[in-house]
Amino acid sequence: MKICIAFQSIAANEMNGDFILQKKIAGGTLVLLADGMGGLDFPEQASKIVCEAILDYFESYNASDPSKIIQESLEYADKTLRKACYQRKCKMGTALTLVYLTDSFLLYFIGGCSSIS
Repeated sequence: MKICIAFQSIAANEMNGDFILQKKIAGGTLVLLADGMGGLDFPEQASKIVCEAILDYFESYNASDPSKIIQESLEYADKTLRKACYQRKCKMGTALTLVYLTDSFLLYFIGGCSSIS
C-alpha cells in the first residue's frame, strides 16, 4: 500500500507553536502534530519537546503492541515536558494529534483542541 501524507501549518499570528513530525518507524508510519498553547510560555518549544519525546520512546521500544507503546510514549512525553517546565520555571503545554499507521491498521490519539481532517 502506498501512503501519501501532506500537511500545512498556518500561524494565526507571528508566533507559530505548531510542530509536525513524520517518520517511518517500527513497521509503520508515525505522524505527530502538536499545537503549543499560546497562553502559556514557549508554545513552540512545548510542541517540539512532546513530539521528540514520543519519537524517542517509539525508537527505543519494540512496537509489538503499538497501542501500549502509544500510551507509554504519551506518559513519557508528559514527564519530559513537566521536567522541562520545572527546569525553566515556567508553564508550557500543547495539544497533540498522534497517528500510527501500518498496512494493517491505523491507531490515533487526539489530546486537546487538535483534530484529524
